[in-house]
Amino acid sequence: MRFEVTRTSDYGLHKPRPCAEAGHAILTRVDHSSFASPEAYEAGLPHMYPWLSCGTNHRVVDDGIERDILEKGWIMELESLAELMSFIDEHGDVVISEGRHEYRTIEIYDDDRE
Repeated sequence: MRFEVTRTSDYGLHKPRPCAEAGHAILTRVDHSSFASPEAYEAGLPHMYPWLSCGTNHRVVDDGIERDILEKGWIMELESLAELMSFIDEHGDVVISEGRHEYRTIEIYDDDRE
């Protein structure tokens, strides 16, 4: 199973490799807005860039509009629970979440985030 990998301590835009096991990847984030259409988005947020000027695969969904945004990130593959436990033994506490991209996220919890 593939996971996006991050570190709690990586606050900036340039995120260095979070661990040796992670490889560089281009990830797709689905950007969602509750506006009914791109035109409604632009009328409601006139100070923002037009909805269609950013991202790809623009679409209307039941509860609003969506687009795909490509972002750089880091991924790794874990084949078993034993590999996950070994990863935790090596890197310390982790938080596993649904994530912002197409993979679940393993966050190496190495700093406060609250």
